[in-house]
Amino acid sequence: MLALVNTNEVIEIVTGTTASTDWVVAYVDTSATGHVPNSTQGNSSTAGATTIISSPAAGVTRKVIHISVTNVSTGTQTITVNKDVAATNYRVFPRVTLSPGDSLQFNDINGFKLIGSNGLEKVQATENVGSTSFVS
Repeated sequence: MLALVNTNEVIEIVTGTTASTDWVVAYVDTSATGHVPNSTQGNSSTAGATTIISSPAAGVTRKVIHISVTNVSTGTQTITVNKDVAATNYRVFPRVTLSPGDSLQFNDINGFKLIGSNGLEKVQATENVGSTSFVS
């Protein structure tokens, strides 16, 4: 499970290039008064950090249900997913390179998966430390 429990926590993606990258997220806010589903989306065409899930209000737990980050450009894009806590980044998934049309997807049941432009899951080719090589 991926959750934000304090007002100084956010989820961000860090893009390595200016390749156009779409993102869509869904989450549920839980508080003493109930559960409120929400979603948001956007596009990044700059290299650097982009907040994709903002911090919850005080007394609210924000449970992440879905994240999709898709390279909609013709060039490659590197993506890192971080949990930012009070301006300190904690990597929640290793940096990956997305080819055009590839997407990095997360759901609260299966975790992260890399999906190729053909819609099929890519699997890691080797177990080398620091490797993010995937094959279709």
